[in-house]
Amino acid sequence: MRLVVTVFDNASAGLVEEVDVTAVGHESAAELLGVPFENLVYVQPLNSEQVSEISRRTGIALTVDTDKRSYFLEGQAEFPGETWPPVDADE
Repeated sequence: MRLVVTVFDNASAGLVEEVDVTAVGHESAAELLGVPFENLVYVQPLNSEQVSEISRRTGIALTVDTDKRSYFLEGQAEFPGETWPPVDADE
């Protein structure tokens, strides 16, 4: 599952940007958000500190302006039929 930060303009509610931050790691993202690993399938709102920490951990520059923008972490399937949490093929 790919992890993406989506950024929306507060005035128009339009999508401004999508940034692939999968490099942050699934376990790391769950820990940062304080949610169970399995809950990464749900859209998670991000505060300015969380956006800054994702930026720091990935090395991806993310501009933080919570007065004008809203930030979310979204899990996106990488291929059709992908399950989450991942199912071991040997099971």
